[in-house]
Amino acid sequence: QTSNKDKEILLAIIKFFNDNKRKYNYLEIGSFLGGSLTPFLMDNYCNLIYSIDKRNQKQDDERNRLWSYESISELDMIKRLKKCNLDISKLKTFNGDIKNFKINKKFELAFIDGIHTDTNTFSDFLNTIDKVKKDCIILFHDSSVIFKSINIIKILLNKKKFKFKLVKFKNSEITGLFFGKFFSFNLK
Repeated sequence: QTSNKDKEILLAIIKFFNDNKRKYNYLEIGSFLGGSLTPFLMDNYCNLIYSIDKRNQKQDDERNRLWSYESISELDMIKRLKKCNLDISKLKTFNGDIKNFKINKKFELAFIDGIHTDTNTFSDFLNTIDKVKKDCIILFHDSSVIFKSINIIKILLNKKKFKFKLVKFKNSEITGLFFGKFFSFNLK
């Protein structure tokens, strides 16, 4: 679940795209009931949204908690979004792991909020980096839980000589990687 501060950060990033009149495609791993998709569904600058979620399973995380998603389907999420009178015409879903997701489109913005283990987060990142443009933003949710994988990702990016900015947002569970033209993003 996203906190008010997390929502504020997502809205600031949307505002950044809007202020710069930049159209974008959005990829989200781990959409659960779709709450974090809402502002992107409402944003006219967002062209395409892909929600990737490996549903109908129990998942563990780095806190040694077991989370059950067995009773939440893609259809449940879509029904909830429609019930809120949201236009879901630009929303596409993929039920599975991003490593099995094939698409010819590239994304400017990705939000990784899948299974909260360091191994899964690292795998999600490795499979996301191939699906984003050179100028992009990749966000991680619950970064206090998956901080080890974020540190490993930082080591990998430095080793591969990527130019990026890593930002842990204050009082938030969101950490962001900013590449290329998105270096200039600052939360105001």
